[in-house]
Amino acid sequence: MLEVSGASPKIAYYRLSSGRSHSCVLDDNGVQCWGNNGWGQTDVPSLSNPVQVSAGRRHTCAIDENGVHCWGDNAQGQSDVPTLWNPVQVAPGGGHTCALDDNGVQCWGIISEGRFNEPMPALSNPVQVISGSNNSCAIDNNGLKCWGVNANGETQVPALSKPA
Repeated sequence: MLEVSGASPKIAYYRLSSGRSHSCVLDDNGVQCWGNNGWGQTDVPSLSNPVQVSAGRRHTCAIDENGVHCWGDNAQGQSDVPTLWNPVQVAPGGGHTCALDDNGVQCWGIISEGRFNEPMPALSNPVQVISGSNNSCAIDNNGLKCWGVNANGETQVPALSKPA
C-alpha cells in the first residue's frame, strides 16, 4: 500500500487503466504497461511528465506536458492523434479514440469515418468523455450523451439524476 505522509491510505494516488488484454499505471516513475503486446500497446514511448494514461482495446494513450500520445494498434487511425488544444482527458476505445480539450470532445479513428451507426452529437461544454469498444459517451451541460454502435442499447441513456 502506498504511504504518503498525512494522506489517507484509502485514496489511490496512482492512475490505473485496463484495456482488452493489457493494463497500464501512472506511478512515480511514469507510465508502465503490461499484458498482451501483440500490437505494441505496452511499448510505452518516451513521455515527459505524464498526467494520465488510458488503455483501449489494442492501443494505449497518455497525456504529458507535450499533449496526447497514442501507441499500439492503428488499423483504423485510432493512434493518429490530431491537433488538440490543451487536452485534459484522453479515452481510447476499440478502433477509435476521443479526447477532451479546449475545443470540446474530439474523436478520431473509425468513429470519425462515419462507420458508426450514430454520429457524435453536439455537446455543450463537455466535462468528461469515455470510450467503449464501439461507442463513446460524454457529460456536458445537458447531461449524458452517447453515440456510436447501438447494437445492445449502448447509446440509449436512461433517465439520470444529475450525472457527475
